[in-house]
Amino acid sequence: MINLLTIPLFLCLLFFQKPVLSNSKDEINIKMIVNNCASCHLENNHSELIPSFFEKEREVFIKQMIDFQKINDDSIMHRITKVLNLDDIRALADYYYEKK
Repeated sequence: MINLLTIPLFLCLLFFQKPVLSNSKDEINIKMIVNNCASCHLENNHSELIPSFFEKEREVFIKQMIDFQKINDDSIMHRITKVLNLDDIRALADYYYEKK
């Protein structure tokens, strides 16, 4: 038999519990993605191999991210972009191009 004090305690814990990352397990935090991208795509990076996001136009950025998703290989950009949906890509573009 369940102790009657256990039920209110459980409900209280359940009600006041804060989510660790987000309300949805499928929701991606844009700041986390930006931090991940920044390890290679620095704002002042002028490498020919790893371009800066700030050197591209917003629509070019979106198209290239979608193209990386379609590549059927094991490249780092395909692995990173395959988990993003179009709204995530647009949110990234908004984040980068608001700073331009």
